[in-house]
Amino acid sequence: MVLALLLMLSAQGPDKPLLDQIGVKPTGRNGYEEFLQAGDVLARGMYDDLWRADQNLIHGGEIQPSRGSELAKELFAGKNALERRRILVERFAEATRLLEAAAAKPIFDPRTQFDASTLFPQLRWIRYSAHHLVNVAYVQRASGNDRSSVETLLRGLLILDSVQRGPMICWLMGNVCQLFLLEEMVAALPELSLGAATALEQQAAALEARPPSIAESLAAEYKFIEGSVNQLLGDRGDDFLDLFFDEESKFAERFRALDALGKREVADMALRQIRDVRRQREAWIAEGPKGWLSPPTHSHSRGAAPRPNLLTSWPRGCSPKSNR
Repeated sequence: MVLALLLMLSAQGPDKPLLDQIGVKPTGRNGYEEFLQAGDVLARGMYDDLWRADQNLIHGGEIQPSRGSELAKELFAGKNALERRRILVERFAEATRLLEAAAAKPIFDPRTQFDASTLFPQLRWIRYSAHHLVNVAYVQRASGNDRSSVETLLRGLLILDSVQRGPMICWLMGNVCQLFLLEEMVAALPELSLGAATALEQQAAALEARPPSIAESLAAEYKFIEGSVNQLLGDRGDDFLDLFFDEESKFAERFRALDALGKREVADMALRQIRDVRRQREAWIAEGPKGWLSPPTHSHSRGAAPRPNLLTSWPRGCSPKSNR
């Protein structure tokens, strides 16, 4: 369900490059640019439709009608699963090259401000970039090159660990897609040569040493929340009220009835509460991984809040309802 929600929120936008869609000029110094360009390559080649067609055939089904279904029928006719994967890997070799280039640079979302109008068209292609790298690794392993296969998967994990360091919606998508790569890694483990196993041990240690992505994602999420609250006071405030609040809450109706000073007071009160929660959660994150998945503690003291963990839900109302 989480993946379905994320895909809905990242529905394909205008037919133009992803860098243009998010409003960023390339610098050549940020691997995020090559990551987005790889998404453009996958989009132009209808990778999503071809990948789904292949999955349908793997599971004994038929190719379903889609934008790329006729091409899939032409490419996959009479081919077995490995042959179909080879076709996809060869057809999208440019995406592989771009993802390799991305992994060789620092990778970060070039946008520094997030609010309710921020678009995330890249989310769709986080998923398909991960699927593509799984296919590349599978074909490399089937060709006897298990070390290259391991390096491809680790490269993918590095990219995902980097691109998920944005607002929580990016963190969720990145975590979901890391599972695709880890599943292929687990399948490969029993067959690894000594050289590939050594490479895995060395490179995985470097990946594990990276700071937890949740800390950066949490900071970006609260920037997003604060920017969205401030946007309620702008020219398009009425539009964003409908993103934040259900009709049943009546909040939108009451907020619209306030004068400018009243709206500012409500927004300031919300921002104070949001910043208090942010400080609590940043202190929790600073403790490190120990206890993040332990049962949450609950205090019966008046005014004391339960200690959060990754298993407890994020406060409802902190993000627009369309981003939950």
